[in-house]
Amino acid sequence: MFAYHLCDGWTDLAWFGQTGSDQGRDIIGTRPFDDQPDERTVIQCVNRGSLTQAKAEKDMAAAVNAVTGKPDAFKFVCRSSVSA
Repeated sequence: MFAYHLCDGWTDLAWFGQTGSDQGRDIIGTRPFDDQPDERTVIQCVNRGSLTQAKAEKDMAAAVNAVTGKPDAFKFVCRSSVSA
């Protein structure tokens, strides 16, 4: 996912996943837009059988309080279905 976003033109990418305490952030970066302000986005990679609302809310709450500051957006990348 890191390489994909790098090739897609994202900037200021940082990979926190697999370092232990990622504070709800696997990757954080800036998504460029042509006609809108850039968005600081947390990318959460979910390698599980399912993504529940509780898991998403927990990760978002942790990321909002992380030392990198409150992001503009969240992006969840999943290998499975997402609960309603």
